[in-house]
Amino acid sequence: MITLASFMIAFAGFTFIALTQNKPRKILCGGAGQGQSQKRWYRLIATTLLLLSLILIISNEGWSFGSIMWGTLITIAAMTVSMGLTFFTAPFRKLVRVTKL
Repeated sequence: MITLASFMIAFAGFTFIALTQNKPRKILCGGAGQGQSQKRWYRLIATTLLLLSLILIISNEGWSFGSIMWGTLITIAAMTVSMGLTFFTAPFRKLVRVTKL
């Protein structure tokens, strides 16, 4: 269960990273611009979420297996965000609208 929570936290972190880039932001927010301070906040939130994901996995699995598992987990989370933004934009748009990012 902690692994799933860690995955969802990493997924949210990579979504925030995607929102700092122009093309995904245009796809999700309809071209709404963003300032440098908003980009910094999104990057800070993304970094915090990814570190939280690492801490959860390491505390549950230990350093030896946890580091391998976290590396795999963030790879899958990043690919899920990337493929989701490419092929399934509707769920991401709903997420952005609900959270008003």
